[in-house]
Amino acid sequence: MKKVFSFAALGIALLFATTAFAGDKSVTLSAPTTINGQKLAAGEYKVKYQVNGSVADVHFLQGKKEVASTSAQVVEIASAPRSDSVVTFHNGDGSTKLVELQFANQKSAIRFGSESSGGN
Repeated sequence: MKKVFSFAALGIALLFATTAFAGDKSVTLSAPTTINGQKLAAGEYKVKYQVNGSVADVHFLQGKKEVASTSAQVVEIASAPRSDSVVTFHNGDGSTKLVELQFANQKSAIRFGSESSGGN
């Protein structure tokens, strides 16, 4: 019985180890952009993210200063892009909203929800 419990505990530990990961990327926003209600000026940002299952905690930094943070969904996409991509939506009023971050050679992306879905 003890051996079965050890294997089960090992299996659970491996499951959690494979679903949690972190990363950081650099992105450039060509226009002022909102992300879940937070405004980001045009410019370069370091994006740090921690993924746990299907949820990502995402932090936008300029230099060492955090300028925005939010949660997002990790979603599967049809095909892996060849390069990192920032997907935005241009509203009719001229504003821009960040929708998704796609990373080179990965079939998953970080998708941001509506403005009411969170943010700090």
